[in-house]
Amino acid sequence: MGATGRSAIGAWVALCVLIGCPEGGDDDSAPADDDDSTAGDDDTSEGPCDPWTTWGVFTIETDDTDGRVRGYYYDGVNPYQVGGVLTEGPCTFYGWDHLPNCDPPCVDPEVCGFDDQCHPYPEKVDAGTLTVTGVEPPLVIEPNEFFDYYSGAAIPEMYPAGAELTLALAGGEAVDPFSMTVAGVAGPMTPDHLEVVIVEGEALTVSWTPAPVPDDARVELRLRIDHHALVGGYALCNVPDADGQLTVPVAIVDALHSTGSRVENGSLTRYTRRAVETNLGCAEWISFAEAFVSVD
Repeated sequence: MGATGRSAIGAWVALCVLIGCPEGGDDDSAPADDDDSTAGDDDTSEGPCDPWTTWGVFTIETDDTDGRVRGYYYDGVNPYQVGGVLTEGPCTFYGWDHLPNCDPPCVDPEVCGFDDQCHPYPEKVDAGTLTVTGVEPPLVIEPNEFFDYYSGAAIPEMYPAGAELTLALAGGEAVDPFSMTVAGVAGPMTPDHLEVVIVEGEALTVSWTPAPVPDDARVELRLRIDHHALVGGYALCNVPDADGQLTVPVAIVDALHSTGSRVENGSLTRYTRRAVETNLGCAEWISFAEAFVSVD
């Protein structure tokens, strides 16, 4: 969620409120989407690519009742990517102040991005057979007809916390073979459901119980606006898992309120993330556990 998000995360990570595009892919997979990610802070250990320029997103999660691998690989980045407007402390507010407006209008299959320029909309590609080791059982996954990767039925306790999880892709016509390894995050998050109240002009502090393993895990808080807003944005906060809490500064809280729309929900994601440069953009591999955040 590092993402994701990625998540993780994932980045896990564009937000297209009115136009219907997903937030960093599947909303329940990585730390962005969103659907599934890092923002702020000084983390440099994850690899060369940030989640907003990542073309291939692959995530893994497990706990005592569930577990799965998901992924996809696009041939470009989402043209509806929004930019960071304000950063304070461990948080960044991402937003836009208008709907895309291209003059002259874009001609299909190009679409109008938030930069008011026409761009080709990326399509998923076949990246070959996906193999995951360090899990029980080892996984071999072929992409489906839509070039989505999915491990199928839930696999509880697929790996212990800290396990070396290696993703290897055999490659396809557009993507060369590559592999990468993360330390596994095992859920559930504690707590696995948080209720918070966001008040304009007041900072918000969110707490959790850190996991002793892996020691390089991070936590991302994502707060989303109402999905029917005419203007919008979202906030991401990112700190080491060992911190056990983070505070959303007043400036970020007020930026969310300034959209004129209610923050409706969010997520708290513990994750590890690695990324590599490939011949077709960046690819990321995220192990994560996620808690739901309900917002009043």
